[in-house]
Amino acid sequence: MGTEERLTVTVPEAARLLGIGRGLAYELARLGELPCLRFGRRLVIPRAALTEMLASAANKGPAPTVDEPASGGHSLRHGFPSDLDGGPTPRSGRELKTRKSTAGDATTA
Repeated sequence: MGTEERLTVTVPEAARLLGIGRGLAYELARLGELPCLRFGRRLVIPRAALTEMLASAANKGPAPTVDEPASGGHSLRHGFPSDLDGGPTPRSGRELKTRKSTAGDATTA
């Protein structure tokens, strides 16, 4: 490529640029909060989309803090709105599996 600047960055590179962890960057990409493109199994973030996302966020003002209620009255924990029913806050892309108990009700595996 020579001296040309790449048009995209990898998710770990974007995480370093944003000052967040690699796992959080992948989670935000999965949730659609971090603009990304998928080429086969590879995810890349367009530099232009990253710059636009940051400029847009800067124009909106400060983000809510952990103690400050977000819109809709939810508090933020690890950047995710807490469940209204008090359920667990998502921390990874893994989902809990359920299995049937002998009584017939679903229990967590």
